[in-house]
Order: sequence, then C-alpha cells, then structure tokens
Amino acid sequence: MKKRNLMTLSIFLMILSVSFVSSFGVATNYWKGHPMQLSPGESGTSVLSLQNMKTTEDLTVQMDITKGDEIASIDKSRYFVKANTADTVVPVKIRIPYSAEPGTVYEVTVSSRTVTPGGSGVVLGTGMDTSFEVLVVENVLLETESEEIPQLKFDTGVLIGALVIVVILGVLLWVFLKKKKKSK
Repeated sequence: MKKRNLMTLSIFLMILSVSFVSSFGVATNYWKGHPMQLSPGESGTSVLSLQNMKTTEDLTVQMDITKGDEIASIDKSRYFVKANTADTVVPVKIRIPYSAEPGTVYEVTVSSRTVTPGGSGVVLGTGMDTSFEVLVVENVLLETESEEIPQLKFDTGVLIGALVIVVILGVLLWVFLKKKKKSK
C-alpha cells in the first residue's frame, strides 16, 4: 500500500513539474455554416492565422491538409510562430475543378501541431484540426448592357461665365502685382 501511494505521488509530482503551457491557436475566415464560395474552375485563398499568445517561447508548427487535398494545397508544411503574436499567415490555396457541380460542398481540414526540432526525451505538443467548407456556386458572369455611358453635361453658359471670371481674376491679380512692384 505504501509503495502504491509513493508511486501515485511520484506520478502526480511528475505531471505537475511539467512546465509546458501552450497558448497556441488557429483562426480562420471560413467555417462550417460560413463557407468559402467559388465557381467551377475558379481559384481562391483561405487564410489561417496562427496564434502564439501569452508565452515567451517561439513555436514551430507542422501544417498538413488531412481532408480536401483534391482542391486544397499549402505552399510549405512548417511555419515559425513568434511568441506573443497572432498574425502568422498560412495561405490555403483552393482550386475548384471545372467539372464541379454548383451546390457541391467540399470540406477542407488542416491539421496543425507544434513540433520541437532536435528535441530529445518526451516532447509534449499541441495539435488541432481546423475545418472549413467550400461551396461551389453557379458561375455568374457580369453582363454588360448596351446602354450608353452617361456623359457629364455642362451648361455652356455656366462654363463660359466661369472662364470669364477666372480671366478677370487673373487680370486683376496681374495689375495688382504690377502696381505693387512700381510702388517699391
């Protein structure tokens, strides 16, 4: 019984002595119920923001697409996230096939986990999956109408009056400056 209590206490103290606190997170601009919308053949980019808040340690994060890799890709797999930052951008490129039917919903899941390069022993890391939907919408072409572009219309009388006023002000300014030079 005494050995068992000592073993339990030792395990408990080992768990408490681990000083790993992670404030790692991933934010996205699309999610289930708020999908990214693209037409067949269209490409776009969804942005994931890696966050490493309230810590003094920088992180290296491994990013992998675990679902939806037929339409999604990431340029690189490892990202360096500085301490106390919330703006490390991971662009997820989305390309919808031309054969995709409008109304089709693709789910993209990006797995992220913290890694310790060159670490030895037991390494505790944080991992999470971030998912968002991509909805294929009908291709909407902008139709240009054959209407003429409205032209600005000036009243000729107003235009001539404005020009006369500008000329008169110019002449008065010239006369004023000439008189000022003569008086010196």
